[in-house]
Amino acid sequence: MSYSKAQGPLRHFGLSILLNISFQKWCAQVPLVSDLAKSVQGLLLGYVVEDETSKFSGMAPTGNSHLAYTFEGNQRLTSHELFDYVIIGSGPGAAIAAQKIDSDSQVLVIEQGGLPRTPPSRHHTLEHVRNDFYKGGQEIAIGPWLSQFAQAAVLGGGSEVNSGLYHDLPEYLIDDFLSATGVSRERFTISQEEVRTLLQISQMNVSSENSPIARGARGMGFEFQSIPRWRTYKENSEFIQHGMIDVVWKHLTRLSNFHFKLNTRVDCIDAGESDRIKVSCTNPAGQSVAYFTKNLILAAGAIQTPRLLCESGLIPWRSTSFQWHPMVRTIIKTSHTDLGLHDVDPFQAWTQNRKFKFGSAVSTPGLLAMNLGRKPEPDELPKLRSVYGSFVSSGRGGLIPHTNFPYYFPSTKDKNNLQEVRMLLKKLIDASGATFANPEQRVKKGVSTVHIFGTLPINSEVFLEGTSRLKSDPRIQVSDGSLLPFGPGVNPQGIIMSLCNAVITR
Repeated sequence: MSYSKAQGPLRHFGLSILLNISFQKWCAQVPLVSDLAKSVQGLLLGYVVEDETSKFSGMAPTGNSHLAYTFEGNQRLTSHELFDYVIIGSGPGAAIAAQKIDSDSQVLVIEQGGLPRTPPSRHHTLEHVRNDFYKGGQEIAIGPWLSQFAQAAVLGGGSEVNSGLYHDLPEYLIDDFLSATGVSRERFTISQEEVRTLLQISQMNVSSENSPIARGARGMGFEFQSIPRWRTYKENSEFIQHGMIDVVWKHLTRLSNFHFKLNTRVDCIDAGESDRIKVSCTNPAGQSVAYFTKNLILAAGAIQTPRLLCESGLIPWRSTSFQWHPMVRTIIKTSHTDLGLHDVDPFQAWTQNRKFKFGSAVSTPGLLAMNLGRKPEPDELPKLRSVYGSFVSSGRGGLIPHTNFPYYFPSTKDKNNLQEVRMLLKKLIDASGATFANPEQRVKKGVSTVHIFGTLPINSEVFLEGTSRLKSDPRIQVSDGSLLPFGPGVNPQGIIMSLCNAVITR
């Protein structure tokens, strides 16, 4: 129970109750309670397996001592200083916006998380999730599906915790996307090229014969390809991951006009004065502090950005939306030489109409055990891989007022798509030559996602047309995944960066 105790009294109490309920016979008769309880049981089981199988169990978090002073040691700031810009958040959208600010402007970056605490050798483990994700990576969208999702809470945001798969905006969506965003084709094309260069995109030299996804897609007649990543690959499959700390923040910390406050939560934004905006925060010591700025860039993520704007009375709660890529998973048994062990298989596949996408999820011992709901045998682990099928949401969602919780009600189309993607995922695995690790439940019942976005789409009523500036106060801009007008059906981070790069202005 060490994990649940570390989550604080309230979450410890809730996790303990659900864990005990999960062993009661009546629990299976109440689907909602059963799904939640089994999810908790799987999570805690995953931590047990990860601890038992890890060579690095007990390793201290990475110190990042060479970065600690730069990011956290700047004590020159006072609560009365007036900045030219305050940026809330430090993920890809924040980094893109920061690069556009001229060297004469004084800039403060406020990040709720801290420096990454997980060694690179432990990335994509449950330890990583616990250290660098908001609420330990366990968040739920309220609604019939109780869909699970996760957000980063660390310097660099999602760029420091995701798999780094990079996609351009799919060609068949470009016309609709440009119409919705008001961005010209020329400007967006240039923006995508700039983002690719920034992220130093490259591909892993691998064979499709070693990919269950590629083999299954070939057997099903689906399109498939190896997806590039935000990486520079070396020999022996070693690589350098290019998150925002590496490509943006380490450079900007050397500039005298950039200041950083980490482990600092923004509580409220007061834009009542014409010459300054007040940003009220809670610092690492739990004290209330305030910073003042002439301009504000909100890049706190697809949940926190709209929540802050709504709580501060800058936009109405009814203006929020919630979009995502619903995902179903399965754990398969395949050859131990297949791609994806402790990482992801870079191959992805699509149906011919691009309606459904199939890919690999991270296959580390703890995550495998969590999704299996049991302890894998030691000789079984090297053969297990996590695979998913996904589609674009079309239901109704938004934020529940005065909470951090989104809600989502699936449409009839969503429900039909969910049944179809389950069926296609089973067929794809059969065509790949792999087998199911849990034959009695080949595809998990739960629906989850790693892509949330579009909570304040750029074509909504809250923005000045063709910009991400608020109508209620043009001094405030949004620069994150909230802006996407619809789901692209692929990893959206590169697309989010390209959109922010095209619309954020000084």
